[in-house]
Amino acid sequence: MIEKEKTYVVDVQKDENGELYIELNDELLEEVGWKIGDTLTWTETEDGKLILKKEEDDDANDSGN
Repeated sequence: MIEKEKTYVVDVQKDENGELYIELNDELLEEVGWKIGDTLTWTETEDGKLILKKEEDDDANDSGN
């Protein structure tokens, strides 16, 4: 079975200091398995779209020693 790629569109907003940010709603976070505090990286495609991906946590592979 081939997994379909989903696309979400969110608005880029600007805070009072001029910093840009996006808000990800709970439905989106649940769908992709992200939670508050996760580190995300983004890349820009040739056609100007941005792709967000969760960084894998190196500590998840740590045995705790």
